[in-house]
Amino acid sequence: MARLLIIDDDIAVITLIKALLENSGHEVFALTNSSDVKQFLKNHQVDAVLCDLIMPDLSGWEVYEYLRSRYDTIELPVLFVSGTTNVANRVRGIRSRYCDFINKPFEPAELMARLEKLINSTATDQDLHGDFSTFSFEELAQSLEQNQKTGHLDVLTERSKGRLSFHKGAISEAQFDDFHGSDAFISLIGLDRGHFWFRISDVDASEPLLSVQSWIMKSVYWRDELERVPYTLSMDQKLFWRGLNQTLPKELDGLRALDVIETLVANGPVTVNQLFSDKIMAPLELKFVLSQLHAAGLIESRQSDLSTRTS
Repeated sequence: MARLLIIDDDIAVITLIKALLENSGHEVFALTNSSDVKQFLKNHQVDAVLCDLIMPDLSGWEVYEYLRSRYDTIELPVLFVSGTTNVANRVRGIRSRYCDFINKPFEPAELMARLEKLINSTATDQDLHGDFSTFSFEELAQSLEQNQKTGHLDVLTERSKGRLSFHKGAISEAQFDDFHGSDAFISLIGLDRGHFWFRISDVDASEPLLSVQSWIMKSVYWRDELERVPYTLSMDQKLFWRGLNQTLPKELDGLRALDVIETLVANGPVTVNQLFSDKIMAPLELKFVLSQLHAAGLIESRQSDLSTRTS
């Protein structure tokens, strides 16, 4: 027996599906207003959702995206039951690992078969999930590489989310918030909180494949060396500010170098790690901006402050 949630603005459809599911021994809940799903899930746990696509409040895809944004429902199976004949929507639903699609009107036997397949495949798959308090991102990435896994690794923290795609243990794509590639990996490797899910699935191998170890080496250099050096403004700050527009290196045109300067003015000596934690800009861009400002003599490193400014 499973606990199932139906979301549909058509009461007649809800009545039909609810009777079918209850006759099969399932416990069934129903919502006619799709926006109520957020409050419902605060108080209930279900094993799968049967959802219409076209609804006046949240659409079925908006419900689906909301479920995938929560760590406790990111793997919740969703069966779309819709009258739409849009082929793109149908394919989009079928190709997702935890999602399927059936058209209205439907055969009861087909609906039950699709729902059972979704629930059973979720319960018996070999995917990985956990949190970074017990298993670091670095260990996880190395394990996926060593075991030559192919699939998608999703990461969710209180404020951020990201995804890495693996093909036979190599990384084909990385994204974390607005960061991509090496910047995303550098951001992820420092996580000590959050949840992860790895799902075995097909991954496009047409993109250049990079080894986990090479990305870890780049990240170690960034986080273990550069982040320990505090920076401050050059000694004559008043003179610096008067000539700021004339003295910024031309290589920094279009970059957010002034955001770095303003942070140094407000806080005094600041480590690279502190600048990175504030998400002023992507890690590798920040590295370039600091090197250009330092080479021009506009900022200076403060090695003597290492013992007090390495947070």
